[in-house]
Amino acid sequence: MMRAKTLGTKALVLGAFALLALGACGGSETPSDSSASGGGGANGGAQVTLSAVDNEFEPADLAVPGGGEVTVEFTNNGETVHTFTSEELGFDSGNVLPGDSKTVTFTAPDGDTQFVCTLHAESDDMVGTIVVE
Repeated sequence: MMRAKTLGTKALVLGAFALLALGACGGSETPSDSSASGGGGANGGAQVTLSAVDNEFEPADLAVPGGGEVTVEFTNNGETVHTFTSEELGFDSGNVLPGDSKTVTFTAPDGDTQFVCTLHAESDDMVGTIVVE
């Protein structure tokens, strides 16, 4: 009888621990989708939009304010997979399928900086410039 009571208590404790662990896994995620252009971001930063078409960026010169955080809503309006990447600024959207969007946030550089589609930069010259205003 004592063994059954001990097993029941252990099961209750393990169940409570599992509920606490699962509860700690959610609830703090913030939305990453944004369709605003040129407005202030959640942390006071700038929000801009950029799209890829086959095979160029629109706009090719992405104007951003200097000195702050910039959030770019990158949308693939093309028919092939594209990326939005800057090795110098340390960001990469990863592969973005046609019709999909990804949000990328970075600190505005001190000067103009190149970005590329890593899949098409060499063969199609799919490059752009972050232009600091």
